[in-house]
Amino acid sequence: MGHLDLIRIADRLRGLRDCRDHEKIGEILGELADACLERFGLEEVRMMGSRYPDADKHVQDHNVFFADFTKIAFLYETGDIDLTDDILGTLTRWRAWHGQREDSRLARHLEAHAA
Repeated sequence: MGHLDLIRIADRLRGLRDCRDHEKIGEILGELADACLERFGLEEVRMMGSRYPDADKHVQDHNVFFADFTKIAFLYETGDIDLTDDILGTLTRWRAWHGQREDSRLARHLEAHAA
């Protein structure tokens, strides 16, 4: 599972912004949660294996994002929020901040420490 896969899933969710199919949106939220866990796990294994100096902070960022995402997905499932800027904004902010900044730094480290 790569970053582009996560982006594609998030884009499918954005495409359903005006959709009222609660079940379909819930399925994609679940798919995105599973994909995040898979991707984060892969990154974390690679960080530890390469002795990435910012691994603890990076893992903490993953944990904070996933906790936020899980809370928002739960609120969606219970009907407390719609597919709105709460969900889409969280994804956009995460992608802009973590994906472009933190993951880029990790990628440079992994490239420099490739076996």
